[in-house]
Amino acid sequence: MMDLRKRLGWLATVAFLLAASTAGATSKGLDEPIDLKVKKAQAADVLRTFGEILEVEVEIEDNLSGELTLNLEAKPVRAVLDAICRQLGCRWHIEEGAQRRLVFSAKK
Repeated sequence: MMDLRKRLGWLATVAFLLAASTAGATSKGLDEPIDLKVKKAQAADVLRTFGEILEVEVEIEDNLSGELTLNLEAKPVRAVLDAICRQLGCRWHIEEGAQRRLVFSAKK
């Protein structure tokens, strides 16, 4: 289990990498290029970070978990989400409405 200090350091790194490379992501959306470098990161933490960056609510299916190791540079947000879902065996979509939501669910 990752100790709190290490986890907070990892979250700060992910948030910095995504924030630095997605300035204006809410206006450009899923085609904005980003960098994502994570090693043995908890999937839920990474998925929630995308919600913060894209300024949308995030819904993660209960049985979706695992660790992620990715090193992607200058890839569109949608391609990064696809890569994450390939590793986790899930799928993602954006639900429009009064409150936009980024939804992650297990492949059936």
